[in-house]
Amino acid sequence: MSKRNQHIKQILSVVLVMILLLSLLTSCGDEENLEETAILNAISNTMPEVRQMLDIGNENQIVNYLTNWAAARDSVKISHDEYGNIIMSSKATSDEYKDGESVILHCSLDFTDTLKTAREISTILYVLDKSEEHGFIRAVFTHMTSTSHLDGAEKISKRYIEADNLLSLDWEGNRSILVGSAGTTTYKITDPLSWNEPKYPKAYEIKIKGLPGGSSADSSIKQPNAIKLVGDLLATLKSKSILYELAGFNGGDSAYNYPQFADIIIVINQNDNEKFISWVENAQEKFEDKYGEELMEAAEAEAVAAYEAEHGTAAAVNYKPDIEPPYSFTCNPVELPSYVMSDENCNRLVSFLYAMPSGTYLKSEEGRIVATTNLGKLSTKTGTLILELCARSMNKTTLDEITTVVDTVCGLSDVKCEIHEQFPVWEAPEFASDVVEGLRTYDVEKPETLLSDPSQSYFNRLSESITRVYDNDTKRRTTFKRSACAIFHERVPEMNVLTFGLSEEKLAKEILVIMDFLKNINNPLGQTNAE
Repeated sequence: MSKRNQHIKQILSVVLVMILLLSLLTSCGDEENLEETAILNAISNTMPEVRQMLDIGNENQIVNYLTNWAAARDSVKISHDEYGNIIMSSKATSDEYKDGESVILHCSLDFTDTLKTAREISTILYVLDKSEEHGFIRAVFTHMTSTSHLDGAEKISKRYIEADNLLSLDWEGNRSILVGSAGTTTYKITDPLSWNEPKYPKAYEIKIKGLPGGSSADSSIKQPNAIKLVGDLLATLKSKSILYELAGFNGGDSAYNYPQFADIIIVINQNDNEKFISWVENAQEKFEDKYGEELMEAAEAEAVAAYEAEHGTAAAVNYKPDIEPPYSFTCNPVELPSYVMSDENCNRLVSFLYAMPSGTYLKSEEGRIVATTNLGKLSTKTGTLILELCARSMNKTTLDEITTVVDTVCGLSDVKCEIHEQFPVWEAPEFASDVVEGLRTYDVEKPETLLSDPSQSYFNRLSESITRVYDNDTKRRTTFKRSACAIFHERVPEMNVLTFGLSEEKLAKEILVIMDFLKNINNPLGQTNAE
């Protein structure tokens, strides 16, 4: 990128943030919103400058900026480590709070989502600067790299993340608290392949391509798994006694992502050729009937979003994209390959794909997704079968159960399986087992029923602050995405951990929630310092 274009991008970034903040300020004219107006005025002086540095991507500038900011305030100390993590601290504001519970405020230094990161940094700085009643606070800004978004959280010294409570701001939402995240286990399955000359004369390439893909952490994506779909077709052909051989099977690019494509080279017995064509056509029709409409809707929504980003929301209101289907399911004759897998290898692969679960693994009684599996990558290009599978679960018991199922299927199919990578589960406390996309409030007249688990008390205190500021219910969330809180929870199990969502529209209120929470964290439920 040229310096001129970079400069233009910086200017536009500042202008957009200023427009957002000014629009919010104009809605705060009532006397009751004076405090919120003051907050937005202060944020408008910080946020554009922080985002500009994030847009440039100069990490040293961020360190220098925060160092200078802290140096101008006697109450705030700052340091940073060799991994790019930045740590600030602020002592208790008075003897009343000196022996109170300590709180860590956390955000990730995400240079890919600069608006969100600037909002989080500015919020923490405002709270450290303006909050007049609080116990010991540590602010932790963890570094993110292009290869590992949670690198800083994993490497930061444990002494910086030890406290009574941790409140991360790595979330976007209105009045929402993130209380848990899924753990993941990825498996690498291998099988050495033997190759023979083909026995049959007709070769075809079956290919599914153009699917949306995306992270398997996004359970809202409705699409077929291309690898599983082709595997099911192969199992059907075997059940119909259609004789075939495989010369190759490839699909997907990562265990963590839904495969966007899958293709095979299949060699057919001459006598089964017509039956083979008939069953493939049947599979194509079923594919179109089951997924065609949803895939087109997803493609059109993406086209509208791209048009809106370029031309603006008003122009996109009546925009109707005229696009060709981005996906295809084809079967075409190809040249006969020189080699095919042995019958033994082929049978093992087909049996494995048929038996291995892929998609939603478990739902709660309320119909919410608890665990998923994803056949994300399959390759025979190296002469060895390599398959990568990812399991995600909101609780460790089910994640361990999936490992047992994977081991069993691999054992029955006589293929080798090893755990490739694991990420911890951050389990929602038992009282919030129904939290996914759910709502919950508690009865302040009977707080003792919720205090047996410290994490319950922590959630309820934050929820109480939200209620005081918003006079409304609290939204509780869990996510299938990896979170820094899962790492903090694993490294310091005794620490209470939650994530509080910030939003563009209600940022001033959310800052007031955090300040109210810090002020009242040590008081019994239902009571405040004001009382």
